This record gives sequence, structure tokens and C-alpha cells, in this order.
Amino acid sequence: MLLNTCEPHVGRLVEIRVDAGYTSVVAVDEMIDLIRSTIALVPADTRVVIAADWRGCRLMSSEASERALQMMTNNNPRVERSAVLTSTSSPVLVLQFLRLVRESGHPGRRLFTDTRDMGPWLGEVGF
Repeated sequence: MLLNTCEPHVGRLVEIRVDAGYTSVVAVDEMIDLIRSTIALVPADTRVVIAADWRGCRLMSSEASERALQMMTNNNPRVERSAVLTSTSSPVLVLQFLRLVRESGHPGRRLFTDTRDMGPWLGEVGF
């Protein structure tokens, strides 16, 4: 069974896996709860670094996409950097994710298609 997870990794690094996808607003709301409880483990004056693997995510409905955008923008104050890893198998999916990253309004949020680029970029700020 595929699951979406959010776990503290090392220090202030938070690892998010979206293996089941954001198939509905309810699925996004479940991730919001997971992120909230995970970020609560980090001191309030410390911004987190997020490594998110969205390669298992499929095209979202417009409702789920808008809720995902709310999730991202609501977390902006607690995030220093956020890297979203995606597959290139669907250009439409990549465009949807690019839109979410851009519209989140966070300059420290980027979309990646290769972990070899993602890791060093996240590492620049330390964990």
C-alpha cells in the first residue's frame, strides 16, 4: 500500500514522500496535518529544510492543486528551503508542479528532476 509520509530526518531536515499522491483535498489535508506535527518538533525559531519526493504523485484535480498551494504558502514562514523532486514522465505534471512552486511565492522553493542536483542545493544551507 502506497502512503504519503512526512518525517524528521536529521536536525531541521524534513523528508516528505508523496507515494500515494494528492488524489483529493482530503489527501492534501492529511499531509498538512503530518507536516504540522513534524515541524512542531523543530524549535519555533528554526526554519526547516524540506526534501520532498513527489515522483509518485499524479496529476491533481484543480481542487487538490489549490489546497496543495495553500499548504505550501501557509508553511512559507517556517521553511528556509524546500526541494520538490518530480519525474519527467509527464510534461503536464511537471508544469502543474512548476506552477505550484512558483505561485507559493517562496524564493527558497525549487523543483528538481534529479537528486544529484537537489542534494547539493539543500546542503548549501545546512541541516
